[in-house]
Amino acid sequence: MLDDQLTVVRADGPDAAAEGAGHLLGRPFTEVYRLDEPHTAEGLLREVLISGRPATDHVFRGRRAGEEGPDRRFLMQAYRLDDHRGRSLGRVLACMADVTQREKARRRK
Repeated sequence: MLDDQLTVVRADGPDAAAEGAGHLLGRPFTEVYRLDEPHTAEGLLREVLISGRPATDHVFRGRRAGEEGPDRRFLMQAYRLDDHRGRSLGRVLACMADVTQREKARRRK
């Protein structure tokens, strides 16, 4: 989960398990994920915060911070969190799924 400055305020899943959630907290999204198009990813996340419209099915190339080896492909899904009246809570839930193998399989077809 990211705040309105796109800083990690909560972490879960494989990244948090591998690194420890505390290691990720307080870090900007673009430090946690070193993407080839960081400004595009940030723009999508900011648009989600402003508009409330989800950003789905965006694939980015890059690596997780501290990860060695070839670039991977990540599928980004992002959703703004709103209160019960539909007002923004200033948070965005960003899910990054590693789809490297899926993308390789698509290219082979």
